[in-house]
Amino acid sequence: MEELHKLLRENFSPPHDGKERLNYNSFLTVASKLPLKFRHFFSASTFLKFDRDEYGRIDMQSFFHSIVRKNNLFQTRIHISLYDTAGNGYLTEENLKEYISELIPTFYHLKSIDEDFKDTYIICALKKFFFFLDPKRTGRIYIKDMLTSPILAELYELRQERYSEEELNQNWFSVPYATALFHRFNKLDTDKNKTLRKEDLSKYSRGLSTIVIDRLYEEYQTVNGELDFKGFLEFVLAMENKKSPEAIQYFWRILDVYHKGAIDSFIINMFFRSIIQKLETLEKCGFNVEDIKDEIFDMAKPELPMAITLNDLVKCGQGDIIVSMLIDAKAFFDYDQRENGQTLEGFDDY
Repeated sequence: MEELHKLLRENFSPPHDGKERLNYNSFLTVASKLPLKFRHFFSASTFLKFDRDEYGRIDMQSFFHSIVRKNNLFQTRIHISLYDTAGNGYLTEENLKEYISELIPTFYHLKSIDEDFKDTYIICALKKFFFFLDPKRTGRIYIKDMLTSPILAELYELRQERYSEEELNQNWFSVPYATALFHRFNKLDTDKNKTLRKEDLSKYSRGLSTIVIDRLYEEYQTVNGELDFKGFLEFVLAMENKKSPEAIQYFWRILDVYHKGAIDSFIINMFFRSIIQKLETLEKCGFNVEDIKDEIFDMAKPELPMAITLNDLVKCGQGDIIVSMLIDAKAFFDYDQRENGQTLEGFDDY
């Protein structure tokens, strides 16, 4: 890559206006001086993908960085494919676990991880990949999906030595983030049996209504009717990424009480009643449920009259708002009172 960068800089095109740019002739000249393995980056169609100035030149740095990204992607594809032992084009959980395990000692911000925490860290890392890239829970992630996903890029950011503490604390794959998740789980686990009861999880976000907690345990319980650390991680991913189709799909299983593939006014009223009961404990009342329900249908723009499907929630672009209003008393109150500028106090998280 250094040789490529040197050749590009030696062949930038006139006029010499202080800008490092290439016209098409210089582009071909550089290509002719490179080994064959780089030639496919220098096609006419590639050149035309870049913005050109009034002299028909493209920005040299933009072109170089695009080659670096493509080359890194190619190398990553080869590396990941080594773990696809069956040659099916996808990784199982065990395959991905092995891949991440071997990356850890090579990444600047992971190589010093405490050996006792390593297994817990890998569980956190695996869960994000499978939550977003395997929402149907098939137990496999296709390599092509990994390569085009921002999730792999987020993990690979931890290779960089220059990565601020603030950035680390916001990266799911960092050791500080995984540690914070594990500590929060342990804090909620009041009886220290490594699983969460309903009353434990309800402290994660005090705005969650009773019916939501009940339905979550009906759909997602993992060990003896309770929620283990893996189940907790899925819940956190859904709560932190409500705008994503995968999170909306997660909450859809909770909302679709009768597994009919649609929710109607009756089900919406059911969730609203549970929310209002919670709000009444703070002496909040007088909500116009019918108006809010009508607004939900207006936002969802359902294809069927008076019935909202998962597809409606994903397509409407406001699925996260609708989900929040149905599961969370604070979100419901804040939306209802948005014109008055009021927000709900008293539901601080644990």
